[in-house]
Amino acid sequence: EHGVRLSWRQRSEGGSTGEVRYGDGAAALTARGDGAFWLDADAWNSTYSGSLADTTLGVELRPGPGAAVQVDLSYQPASGGRPAGRYRLSYRLGGAGRGRRAAGTHGVVDVPAAAGWSTVDIRPVEDIRALWPDLVAEDNSLFRLRVGVLGTGSAAFRQVTITRARRADSLALMRDVMGRYARRYPDRRQY
Repeated sequence: EHGVRLSWRQRSEGGSTGEVRYGDGAAALTARGDGAFWLDADAWNSTYSGSLADTTLGVELRPGPGAAVQVDLSYQPASGGRPAGRYRLSYRLGGAGRGRRAAGTHGVVDVPAAAGWSTVDIRPVEDIRALWPDLVAEDNSLFRLRVGVLGTGSAAFRQVTITRARRADSLALMRDVMGRYARRYPDRRQY
């Protein structure tokens, strides 16, 4: 985004192990185990984190079994029977169909991807709105971004782009978000 380059750090979770091979402008990941093997995005001063309103993540990949993108969202107060906490979206890339499901503060979105190299567009606000309609979807930030493999499998990632559309009237978004919170929390004062 705006010329800020991401760097990537390897991380295993849940007992998985993995390896990364770099070549031809791509990172090819292979993982083994029941957890996940990730490449966590990092940028100077966390410059990629910011509002998800009007944001599209473009992921160029060659999907394989377990290909995934994970986005950690904002911390939200308790709502809809869910506890307060940081929300998370896990995108499973490469299946034939599209689907969404949520368990508490964790949402899973199945995103089709063609075999071979292709780019999928991910619009987290649309998924937040569908999975948790009681939240103000636009009031979420991109807190953490990672690409990887869930379970035993492989995938290759060539590029992740963050595109933030600019509104002609960005204050309209702020007024809309504040208005929705005022209706939701009428006993709270906004400044």
